[in-house]
Amino acid sequence: MAKLGGIPDYPFAVISHPIGSLDEAGLRSRAVEAAPQVIASLLARG
Repeated sequence: MAKLGGIPDYPFAVISHPIGSLDEAGLRSRAVEAAPQVIASLLARG
């Protein structure tokens, strides 16, 4: 998606799907899974 948008090096977190049918606890679990990817992306951009 980033490449199609013209920013091929744009970082993004990859999470398991589906997320639309998850309850709050399920969404929180996915966020915890994604957090290390988000942190790594933010630290790498320094």
